[in-house]
Amino acid sequence: MDKPYQDSQLSIFVKVTKHPLKLIEGYKVEAVDTTGSGDCFIGALASQYLESKDLLDSVNFANKAAALSVMKKGASASMPSMEEVVNFHQIT
Repeated sequence: MDKPYQDSQLSIFVKVTKHPLKLIEGYKVEAVDTTGSGDCFIGALASQYLESKDLLDSVNFANKAAALSVMKKGASASMPSMEEVVNFHQIT
C-alpha cells in the first residue's frame, strides 16, 4: 500500500484575537504510518495549551508531536515523549 503522506507537508491556519491569520507549515518528514497522528496533534495541542495558554505555541508544539508520530508504525506506539517533541528541532 502506498504511503499517502510520504514526503508531503500539511499546514494549518491559526487565528488569534487581535492578531493576523497565521499559516503554520507542516514539517516534511518520511511518513511510515499516519494512524493516530490526528489524535496525537489534538492531545499535544490541548496539553500544551493548558500549560502555556498560548495558542500559537501550542499549535507549533502539536505540529512537532504529530510529525514525530507519523515516523513510527502504530497508533499508541508512535506517540512521542515530551522529550522527543522538545528536542524535535535537533533531528529535523
